[in-house]
Formats: sequence, structure tokens, C-alpha cells
Amino acid sequence: MKLKDERIYMKSYEYNSIFTPQEFQDFARDIIQIKENKFIESFAEGKDGGIDGRFIDQEGNITILQVKRYKNMNVTILNTMKEEKRKMDLLIKNGKRVDRYILVLSEDISVQKKDDILDIMSEYIKCSEDVIMKADLNNLLSMPKYKEIEDKYYQLWYPSTNILNRKLFDVVNGVLLQKSKMCYADMIEEKQIFVETSVYKEIISKVHKNKTVIISGEPGVGKTMLGKQVALFYLGKYHTETFINVSDMNDLYTALKINGKKVIFFDDFWGGNQLEKIKVQNVSKELTRIIKTVKKRNDCILIITTREYVLEQGLKYNEELRNIVKKYKLECLIQQYSDADKLQIYYGHLKHAELAWKQTYELMKHGNLVINSKNYNPRVLEMFFESVETNMLPDKCTRILDRYLECPLDFWKDIFNGLSKEARILYVIMAIAPLPIEASILRKFYNNYIQKKENSYEWKNFFEVQIELEKTVIRTDLYDVTADKVLVVTFQNPSAKDFLIDLLKNNFFIF
Repeated sequence: MKLKDERIYMKSYEYNSIFTPQEFQDFARDIIQIKENKFIESFAEGKDGGIDGRFIDQEGNITILQVKRYKNMNVTILNTMKEEKRKMDLLIKNGKRVDRYILVLSEDISVQKKDDILDIMSEYIKCSEDVIMKADLNNLLSMPKYKEIEDKYYQLWYPSTNILNRKLFDVVNGVLLQKSKMCYADMIEEKQIFVETSVYKEIISKVHKNKTVIISGEPGVGKTMLGKQVALFYLGKYHTETFINVSDMNDLYTALKINGKKVIFFDDFWGGNQLEKIKVQNVSKELTRIIKTVKKRNDCILIITTREYVLEQGLKYNEELRNIVKKYKLECLIQQYSDADKLQIYYGHLKHAELAWKQTYELMKHGNLVINSKNYNPRVLEMFFESVETNMLPDKCTRILDRYLECPLDFWKDIFNGLSKEARILYVIMAIAPLPIEASILRKFYNNYIQKKENSYEWKNFFEVQIELEKTVIRTDLYDVTADKVLVVTFQNPSAKDFLIDLLKNNFFIF
């Protein structure tokens, strides 16, 4: 990987938007460790008794570190510090020592507010310099000895969507520009729940070596999020100048023309193609040529995701691409996730859901049940947490989760109701057809149905509907049959069919 690791210092970092509370706490701890040249003890998230970090000097003096990250500090900080004063007083009352108190804030506050804090905490804060605000943090980061902090917390270097806008404005059309900005915003939000699994680290290693990676795998395993977060890593770590989200070969060629260092993300490659032999052959040849081109350049990273069976179809017609893919491909499977990875993914979704404390506590206790479920799937977890309402009783949350995992009929009902009318029709066809079924036969069934409908030309084609259902309901595999390979479709989970059979029994005449 030859992209140079450059640094261009920004005038001001907005820590509230860059870091989660826990990330900012870790960041502040690392800053103070360098500033004080001391190792600081860290403590788990939760009620901290007023202590986020602690260190003891050679004389035995104890220094407490407290970190605050939230918005509108000028309005609430004094009330917050009165509560912190009460916590410190309680420590003293219980025989503990507090010789010094360092406060780190994610925002700047007024001089008057800072003086008021010094008055409130006068027994513990020894000098004004021990109240460190946003401007102070930015000042410290401009000093050479703090460069390692920027290397570690590459979130500091994510460009804003405005920067992306300026870079792309004169080069690409409005649709590609807007699509890239929206995808980038999603990447930033998803960063809060993303878990850096061993698969993620392996992908980073492949990109370092080859500058291109092809992430394949079954639906719902997390290919798209993996690809996005790898892109985000390079945007941050290597100060890459722009990000382009492409969806076809024309977009890809446009992206390659953009000057400067760039990350190109192509999600669901071949997804828009109908796997016809001539089309796949042509696209495969183009992709082969582009991968070779990217390999020779020092200004570009290419990240591709694809469904495994679709990739196999493409390789069927291009032996040269097959040889290249052996080098660049990484298949992502649920089985590759360790129990620790699965648990972190679950807790990441739980944390991001922002539920009530009692709901969160009850769902946390279900972690082991979740990771040992045969129905474990990151997309299923995401959809479950989206369905939980903050006024729902905690025990009801856990009952629903149990149902989703063990007998998820309600879950499939939510999915069914969210499908397009075309996807519902194909879902019903599959429920009454013998499975697994060849994709070509299923396609005929679907086409025969819509041809009998008025304005059939307005209906989605089979391939669009197949892609929609693959996100949650069905899976498509490539089977070896004699000398040829056949695409075969079935349900991802037997309970998906169980739900629909039950629905058909109770609503036969509707369908």
C-alpha cells in the first residue's frame, strides 16, 4: 500500500460529532497521559462515582480524571459540576484521597463559567490549566509529541461532507455526488455500531497489499458495512481526499478520472446485471482491466462487495478474472465471527439503539442467548432493535427478542409488511413451490404471474425482486449439477416459510 500517510492540521476538531462518549473518554485519557507523563487507570462504562481515570504520583498523591462530552455545556455544566463536587466530598468522607482533579470538556465554555467551576471545585482543582476544553485539546494536538494520538484516533481525519462536495463538484454529475455524500454520512453513523472483527482486519491487510479487495458472502452477513468501514478507515488514516460510491461501470470510470487520492466503493457488483452470459462476460473483462489499472496506481483504493453466487456466475465466463479474484477476494461468513465478535456486534446495536436504561440492562443479559442462536444474523439484530420502542416494558423487549431468535413469526410479519408488492408475490410463490428451486424456474413462475396483471410493464423485474428478498428472506446458491452449475433459491431460515404458510392458511382468499 503506497498511499502516503500525510497530516494537514485542522483549525478545530468538533469532538461531539467525532467521538462517542466512550471514545472521547479514551481520547482524553491518552492526551492527559502524554501531558502528565503518567499511566492513567481506566474504568468500565457506567456509574463511575465521579472517576473516569486515576493516577498516583511518587509521593502517593492521587489525581482524578473526569471527562465530559455533551452539547450545550455553557447551559448545564455548573449543575453538573455541583454534582461532581458532591461525589468528591463523598469519597473524602469514605476515607479516600483526592489530591488533584483534572476536568476535560468536549466543548469550550465562557471564562465566567470556567471561573465558576474553579470556585465550585476549589478543594480539588488546583489550577486553571486543569480544566481542559476543546480549544486546549486542539492546541495540544498541534504539538509534535501528540502526533501519536492522531495516528491512533484516525476518526479525527474523516473529511466532512462539505469537503467531499467541493472535491467532486466539478467532476461528477449531481446524482453520483449526492449518492456519495449520502453513503458517506451513513458510514459515519454506522461507525458507532461497527465492530472491528478479525475479518475486518484481514480485509485491511488485503487492501494494504493489493489496493483492491472483493468482499463476497451470503446476504445479511455484513458485507456492505464491512466495505464501508474499510473505506472509512482509509479516508481517516491516510487523509484520502475523496470518497466515491459507484453503482455501475460508467460511475467507476468517472471515479477513476478524479484527481487526488480517493477511495471507490462499489456495493453489490453485478447486482444490477441480469447474469446473462454476454453481459457478464463484458463486465468481467472490464473489471479485470480496472483491477490491473488500480494495482499500478498510487492514488486509488477500490472496495467491491458482491453476493458469493453472483461472483461465481461472473467467474464462470472469465478465467483471467477467476485467477485475479483468488488474490483479491475475501469471503465473509457468519461462521467466521467468533463468539466475542458476535457479542460485540450485539452490544453495538444495543448501545446505538438508545433505549431506556432498564430495557438496555435486560437486553444486555441476553447476550449469550443471542450469540448461541442458530438464527444469529447481524441484519436480523438491526431490524429487531429498530422495532423496539422506548416505552416498551423491559420484559416485553426480551420476550420479543426470544421470539425473533427461537420462533420469529412476528419478525417475519414485520419483514413481509415492509416488502414491495412484487417481493410479496415472489415470497408467496416460493412458499408453495418445492424447494430448493432453480432460479430460472422461479423466474418463469414470477413472469407468468405478472404478465396476467394490468400494466405489467410497471412491475419490478425478477432480478430486482430477487435482490430485495435476498436482504432478509431468501438465499441463492450455485449448485454443481453434472458438468454445469445451476442457480438454486431457497429460504435463509425455515421459519420464514413457516410464517407464510400460516399466513396463507388464515388469509387464503386474499392471496
